[in-house]
Amino acid sequence: MYRLREEGCIVDIAAKKKGLYHGKYGVPCEVTMTFDEVNPDDYDGLLVPGGWAPDKMRRFPEVLEIVRKINADGKVIGEICHAGWVLISAGILRGKTVTSTIGIRDDMTNAGAV
Repeated sequence: MYRLREEGCIVDIAAKKKGLYHGKYGVPCEVTMTFDEVNPDDYDGLLVPGGWAPDKMRRFPEVLEIVRKINADGKVIGEICHAGWVLISAGILRGKTVTSTIGIRDDMTNAGAV
């Protein structure tokens, strides 16, 4: 998020509810919109965070629909660490070359990723 903003990108942060979240190392992150408020047509790409957040995020149908729409439109989807879990649950990895943390390598392969 910080690196994208430093390069001039407009970054919105979405979650189930608005508020201040803290990452694994205590870094604060202000949520600017809920998952329901996201219109994928308004974005050039998507960056899915890592850590253990993806295991929770993939449980929300709204998140999976956002990912599917961004993918269907051919837009860039970035993933960090365990973010591949969200892409797996969205069913968009078959035949795609991806990278991830070794902890979910088998999950990615079983989802059809290269």
